[in-house]
Amino acid sequence: MLNGSTIGGIRAIFAASCFLVTHASAQEYYDVMSGRMPTSTSSMMFSYGANPTTAFPPRAPAAIRPRVHVEAPVSYCVRTCDGRYFPAPSGSAQSKAQACKDLCPASETKVFSGSSIDNASSKDGRPYSALPHAFLYRKELVAGCTCNGKNPVGLASIKPDEDKSLRNGDLVARATGLEVVKRSDDHVSFAKASTATRSKYERLPVLASD
Repeated sequence: MLNGSTIGGIRAIFAASCFLVTHASAQEYYDVMSGRMPTSTSSMMFSYGANPTTAFPPRAPAAIRPRVHVEAPVSYCVRTCDGRYFPAPSGSAQSKAQACKDLCPASETKVFSGSSIDNASSKDGRPYSALPHAFLYRKELVAGCTCNGKNPVGLASIKPDEDKSLRNGDLVARATGLEVVKRSDDHVSFAKASTATRSKYERLPVLASD
């Protein structure tokens, strides 16, 4: 049986514990009301221990990275004598260089790639703007600077049988009508397009007439 002194001691310990808990809760409540402690942190602290699945300390939210749009590079055939350029056919670097040469055999050409001609660079990393005659065609016509050997703006015509930029399945307009390219390695042949394809593409819509 507990004597009076023992019971008095237990009561004293219990009262002190209640005082500490009440004081801590009152202090946290004061911090929340005064803005010293965020309510989310306080609620997280109160729930910790009651809910074993609650993570403590709270995990920082994952950073949201902005999406960056990157434009696909475009290849250009550049005529080095005046800086004039035109889109290069698709294919490997070697086939692009050959296609540029075929379209502009009368002058030297180089392949540059980039999102635009302003930031395009060659295979060795040299920018288009570093060319001695970059954008010169905008200021003057350079004598003898031509692709077809006739005028400064025209390209050389390539026979379909010799056009290495043609891909399997491409359509070609020939004297006999539309034909489909059949490519096997370096050999190119042509087959008559289907009736549905011919009816769809042979007669183009009239945009204007007299």
